[in-house]
Amino acid sequence: DVARAAARLVPAGLTPADAASIRGTVAVVVTASGPVASPKVDVAATGDKLAYRSLDGARLGMRSSIIGNRVHVHQLDLSSPSGSLQASGEIAWPEAAGSGNPSPAPGRLAVRWTDVDLNRALLTAGQTLPVSIGARASGRAELRLRPARAAIDDLWSRLAADASVSLQPVHDSSRRGARLSVGGQAQLALKEGSWSVRHALTTSTASLAGTLVVGHAGAHFADHLSSAPPHHARTG
Repeated sequence: DVARAAARLVPAGLTPADAASIRGTVAVVVTASGPVASPKVDVAATGDKLAYRSLDGARLGMRSSIIGNRVHVHQLDLSSPSGSLQASGEIAWPEAAGSGNPSPAPGRLAVRWTDVDLNRALLTAGQTLPVSIGARASGRAELRLRPARAAIDDLWSRLAADASVSLQPVHDSSRRGARLSVGGQAQLALKEGSWSVRHALTTSTASLAGTLVVGHAGAHFADHLSSAPPHHARTG
């Protein structure tokens, strides 16, 4: 029972209201095999009717294993009426890169999301915007993490990522308050602590296209804003 577990083990930074919004059930099966000194541990989890903040009616499926100093995520599926997310990959335990241990291979993670309600996703992540965003997002991301050379090695300097997202505008008259329907494309690249976003976004009244680059030397904007003719929005 996820709600009962959350009531007893409230993570740091989680408000009582957020903890109260957690619902659903999760079943976890752990099996170990091989030598006692270095066993292979397989973990399988399934969840049903999961809820947290604005996320509701979610289903979870996960298969992973721990072999030596690496965690292998064979399958991670999260689906709900607000969209779906899949992930797979492998990463090394942080302590595997410490003194006296051979440097592990870089970690990697592939993530895909389909038809995600962007406004609900932002609310679930704890982000509140002045207007409601009417858009469904689909895309993918490839993340790569180089092993740490030292305990103080900066995570952002070791992380590289490439991602792309497509936004489909949605008009939902049942939601109250100001609402902005957004469509378009965006690509993100992250390498050695610097990142850039190329985007071409449209609303019913304007379009915004350009590039944002943020690095050690600061931020650089190269955007073009123009009026746009009304477009037909999908209902949903």
